[in-house]
Amino acid sequence: MNTMTMIEPTIEPAVLFPDMPLVAARILVADDEPRIRGAIRACLELEGYDIREARDGRSAFAQVVEHSPDVLILDLAMPELDGLSLLRLMHDRLDPGKSPRTIVLTAYGSISAAASAEQYGAVGFLEKPLIPDTLRQAIASALRDQPARRRIRIDVNADEPPLGPNWFG
Repeated sequence: MNTMTMIEPTIEPAVLFPDMPLVAARILVADDEPRIRGAIRACLELEGYDIREARDGRSAFAQVVEHSPDVLILDLAMPELDGLSLLRLMHDRLDPGKSPRTIVLTAYGSISAAASAEQYGAVGFLEKPLIPDTLRQAIASALRDQPARRRIRIDVNADEPPLGPNWFG
């Protein structure tokens, strides 16, 4: 027997912002490992997100300024400008409404790194190897909590991707 749970709708974004088009969320993936960036891109493009990539902190900052991503997926250990330094730079130089919601990635998770990242505005902390569903849920949460700059389509597919539950990282 197939059962469905009905969810009461809240006020639609179209009612609050009728002249704003509904668009895909812009996500910047900043990681020095091409394999990780590519896997994250593949996972998130399937969800309909607009994905850009940066291989280091300096190029990530330039893209944040130029393209105003809604979410930044940020590796802490990168050359030229590490993730924590990039968070500090965005915190110090950007207006609060201009900084993307940031989800920090690390292969070497620690409480102190998470606390430091949160101090500078990170809204999520994920350890590698990443599980696609966990990443998608973190992004959906970050987008829901974001102040409205644009009407963003939030799609969360609960099904596993074709490559399995833990295919990158």
